Order: sequence, then structure tokens, then C-alpha cells
Amino acid sequence: MKVASALAATVLLAGSAFAATNQVTVPGTADVWLAGQANGTILQGVYALSDSAPANSPVLGSTGLNMTAGSYLTFAVTGTTNYNGCQSTTPDGNPCGNFSTVTAGPYFGISTYAGPINAVIGVFIGPNTPGGTAPAGVDFSSAGAQAQATISPLLNQVFFIGDGLTGTGSGSVQQFIIPAGATRLYLGSSDGAGANYNNSGSFSVSVSDTGTTSTAPAPVPAASAPILLATGLLLIVVTGYLLMGRTHAA
Repeated sequence: MKVASALAATVLLAGSAFAATNQVTVPGTADVWLAGQANGTILQGVYALSDSAPANSPVLGSTGLNMTAGSYLTFAVTGTTNYNGCQSTTPDGNPCGNFSTVTAGPYFGISTYAGPINAVIGVFIGPNTPGGTAPAGVDFSSAGAQAQATISPLLNQVFFIGDGLTGTGSGSVQQFIIPAGATRLYLGSSDGAGANYNNSGSFSVSVSDTGTTSTAPAPVPAASAPILLATGLLLIVVTGYLLMGRTHAA
């Protein structure tokens, strides 16, 4: 029984070693369409002024996280941003006169976004600089689209995150499925493409990798060197214990 308990503890420690959380600050000036673009890149949208990298680059949110395709990320978000005098009240964005929602993009191979302004949004990209034909965008302007329990964006497809819950400040934690080919996640504040330059405020975002979707069995992680060492030492102790038992019995 003692041996079984020790083995079980080792397995639990091995599983917990594969969960990680990354804490980042996403300013209102972060433009998601500049994801992965080189410094000096200018995004001239339909506005008189423009966003540029790195001043308006989105924030890399995937540092240190497991980016295995098919697994999922979760988000815990606080804070607000301000669009040209329109202050949001939650990370889900805020109605602001005729600009409660915004439709923008595509630019630099990254899709359109349709949804609340002043909200946390994200995009998964691969190892190369985005470009070429963008995937079709997803419309997140309805409450139902924002409240999905599981969101499965494509590579280079902008998606709504908000506060990371199915409701505004309430509900269950949403799961965001990592698409095939993704190596990086970038986060921004929703506004018109090229129009984040005059925004203010920020979001505090915790991004966690917590395994696969609840509807599929979690993959067995590969053993790391420390876990293999601990398992080897445990086997040596168990073997010694058994040999001592045999000696006393003889």
C-alpha cells in the first residue's frame, strides 16, 4: 500500500508539472492586427492616423505555455480600456453611443473582427510572420456568440475573449481551443484596425494552459528528466525494501 501511494503521488506531481499560467498587461493601444509584425510596420486603416509596431503591437500571451493543437487555454481578466473618451466598464467591452460594436480588418493575413469595442481579443499565429489571404472572420457581436463555453478559432482568426467567462463577470470559465499550426497567442484591445493609437487604460490577463477539452481524454504527458529520476529512485527504494524483507524471512 505504501508503494502504491508513493507511485500515485509521483503521477500526480507529474501531471501538475504540465500546467502553467502567464500573467500579462494588455494596454488599450495594443492592435491585434500587428501580431507578429516587424518593428517599423505601419497599419494604416480607414483613419487619418495609424498604428505601428512596436508602439501599438499586441501583447504576446503564450510565453511558457503549452501550445499543443487541440488543447485549450483559459483566461482570467480584469481592467478596462478607453476608446477616444468611451470608457468600458468590463473586459467584455462597453456600449458607447453608436460605437458599441466595431467591424474591422482583415489586415496582414489576419481576419476581420466583429464584436464589442474596448474588449480583450486574441489571435493565434504560427512561427512565421502572418500574411497572405486571411481566413474568414467570426461575428462576436451577439451575446450568444460571446457566451460560448468553447471557442475554436482558426489560425490567424481574431476571436473575442472578454473576461473569459460565459457571462459578464459571471458564468463558467470558457475554453479556447488552440488551432493546428499555432505557436503564439497575441492579445489586444478591440478597436478599428489601425485605430488603437489614441486609446488608454489596460487589462490584466492571466492565461492558463489546462489540458484538453473536457469532452476528450487528456493526453498522457511525456515524462521529464526530473520525473524519470524520481521514479528511478523510488524503484531502487522499493527493490531494497523487498530484498530486506526476503533476507529477514530467510
